[in-house]
Amino acid sequence: FSLRLEQARNVTFEMVVADYDTVLFLRRVCDDAASQVVCDDDGGQGVQSRISQQLQAGEYFLFVDGFLNRTGTGTLQVTIQ
Repeated sequence: FSLRLEQARNVTFEMVVADYDTVLFLRRVCDDAASQVVCDDDGGQGVQSRISQQLQAGEYFLFVDGFLNRTGTGTLQVTIQ
């Protein structure tokens, strides 16, 4: 997923319903792992992921992955304040 912020904001990305163990990571450049801002494995409910971060203006890329490459279905909730 991509997100463009016009100004600094508090942003929360959270897997709220998923039938597998999720991992979220946020990058500034989509195909550059060195641009990673933050990563979370189990910061949400149970084994779900949650990132809550003050982000500066610019473009970001959020990746939703399965821990140990597992797959399933889920719902991503995004809150921008």
